[in-house]
Amino acid sequence: MSEQIREVAFKVSDRISRCEAAAENSAEFGSTLISRPFEIGSSGTTAISGAGSSLSAAPLSMVLDRASNQELEALLRDAARAKSELDVVIAAGAGVVAKRSTRDLGYSGWAQW
Repeated sequence: MSEQIREVAFKVSDRISRCEAAAENSAEFGSTLISRPFEIGSSGTTAISGAGSSLSAAPLSMVLDRASNQELEALLRDAARAKSELDVVIAAGAGVVAKRSTRDLGYSGWAQW
């Protein structure tokens, strides 16, 4: 299971990296960042663009805008697979938490943490 998750996470990461590289090479992308100097990034952080600004702080939608239709489709397919794999982990973990938090266990159950 962990190898499946790792494999698909690497695919998603690699695809986003390729989109970032394509966006960095685009003159239009750089001028867009400079025309809007304060931009909220995909992680919710604010980037101040200009000399030495980092593309990693740019909104993910701007980075993905540079992807071809084929690249975007592959990225979305891999991201959906990663989400599905992680949903299995969350569901299994929630089941274990529920089992460790039964009323019978009282204050020794995990729900007390």
